[in-house]
Amino acid sequence: IEVSIPKGVETGMAINYPQEGHESFDGGINGDLHVKINVQPHSYFTRPDEINLIHYDEMPFNECLLGFKKEYMAIDGTKVVVDAPELTPHGKAFIFKGKGMPHPNNPNIVGDYAVVINHKLPNKLTDEQKKKLKDF
Repeated sequence: IEVSIPKGVETGMAINYPQEGHESFDGGINGDLHVKINVQPHSYFTRPDEINLIHYDEMPFNECLLGFKKEYMAIDGTKVVVDAPELTPHGKAFIFKGKGMPHPNNPNIVGDYAVVINHKLPNKLTDEQKKKLKDF
C-alpha cells in the first residue's frame, strides 16, 4: 500500500487506513492498517513544538558587535534574511511569522521560524588581537 504522509506530522501521530490491514480469519472485512509516525531529528532545524521551527547559528563575536546580514533557508525552500544590528546579544532570536511547519490537522495554520544567533568565540587570540581588544 502506498502511504501518504501529510505535512506537519510529528512523532507519535498515526495515520489510519480502514480495511487495508490483514484479512479476516472468518472471511469478513479486512482489518485496519495503522501507520505510526516516527520523525527523525533534522540536521538544520529544531522543532520545539508541533508547528514552530528554530535554527541555531554561531556567528563570530565581531560580526555580532558590528552587525551583519545573512540569508537562511526556510523549511518551504524560500530564503529569509537576518539583518542583525550592532551589538546583537547572544541568544537573540529573529522570528519569521508563517515560515514554520503547517499544522497537521489544519494546513491554514502555519508556525513560525526563528533564527537564533549565538556568539562564536575564537579558540585563541594573537598578541595583536589582545592589544586591540585592550585598546578598545
